[in-house]
Amino acid sequence: MVARGLGTPRPALLGISNVPLFKRPPHCTSKEEQAQQFRHWLQERNIETDLVIYSDRSQIKDRGLARTGWSFTIRKGGTTQELYGGKGKFLQAEVVNAEVYGALQGLAAAQAIRRQKRLFVRLDNTSMVDGLNGNPPES
Repeated sequence: MVARGLGTPRPALLGISNVPLFKRPPHCTSKEEQAQQFRHWLQERNIETDLVIYSDRSQIKDRGLARTGWSFTIRKGGTTQELYGGKGKFLQAEVVNAEVYGALQGLAAAQAIRRQKRLFVRLDNTSMVDGLNGNPPES
């Protein structure tokens, strides 16, 4: 994809096999099917070597001001055992910025743990996943 007005292609983050690092979830017909696929994915994680970072965000608009919060949690393998978490807020930030910031804070915290061989970041925003792969949404 070419960046608007610049005439240069957007970079894409690639893994060792030239496959995008960030994967969109498979298309599901229902929330129940999505939950089942996620539970199956979690069962495949190794409790000794894998860490999973979950990032989330929210926004409240009050009297013309938007307050946007970010958070992350780091879990051991496919468990609910939280190893570390963090949260914060911005004044006048977009929700996508907050989700990216939360994910980055989670990655920084995971580096300090230094026990993982594999690290997974879970996002609930497919537009953000597309953007990280070099295909940002138009707006």
